[in-house]
Amino acid sequence: MKIVSGLVATVVVGSLVLVGCGSDDEFGPAPDLSAAHERFDRPDGTFNGANAKGVIESGSKGTSGLDFTGRSSDSSGSGTKPKSGGLKLADADSDDSPFQCDALLSGQQTGSCACPSGGSMNYAMSGGQGDSLIRIRLDRCAMDDTVIDGHQYMSMRTNNGAYTMLFVIDATVTSEGRSERVQLQSRFTDGETELAVHVDDGWVVVSIKRDAAGGGVTYSVRDRNGTSTCVFEGGENGRGQCTSSNGETFSW
Repeated sequence: MKIVSGLVATVVVGSLVLVGCGSDDEFGPAPDLSAAHERFDRPDGTFNGANAKGVIESGSKGTSGLDFTGRSSDSSGSGTKPKSGGLKLADADSDDSPFQCDALLSGQQTGSCACPSGGSMNYAMSGGQGDSLIRIRLDRCAMDDTVIDGHQYMSMRTNNGAYTMLFVIDATVTSEGRSERVQLQSRFTDGETELAVHVDDGWVVVSIKRDAAGGGVTYSVRDRNGTSTCVFEGGENGRGQCTSSNGETFSW
């Protein structure tokens, strides 16, 4: 079953000037974006050996296949920057190119686009260059055999050329006859994608760091006590080991 937690929509506002807003009823109750940012800025949960396996698996599932930012190399080859008006539905195993929404590309404040295999995506934008918000309603939006129904909010902040994108997603993804509820809070900033994961006493933040040479993968987990670096050790049970910033090591 190809259900990936990031299998919702990538909508990149880039240089669009966003004004106006749409109906709260259509787009669902607005999430507390300030509280969501707070979870990433100051995680309040505890990461330890008891919850490490679940946290790492959630982080891996949530960030693999996430293409929320619509990143593309700029013409100078000096890095990445947001594209304007792109939208993509894809799972981690898919190389499908984005489909484009004409209304969004033209800068319309609100609009609706047909999804490739049926259903629709409605959106409404508000704010301006420095602080913008896009709200999305996916109504049985289908690509091939995958159908998505739910809501996504994306907040984008820019400051002196730097940008932060926050995604809050609540959707049901159906693929190969099975459905999964997807509830995600993800943030892209400074070239890094992070995922907020709920644990017993609060929230921790997970990011994946890949070796530039194509080697191993490490997981960085920030909690109330600092940062831990984790690696998988392999095996059928997905065993791994973490080392915290204070030197403590634990396995799962």
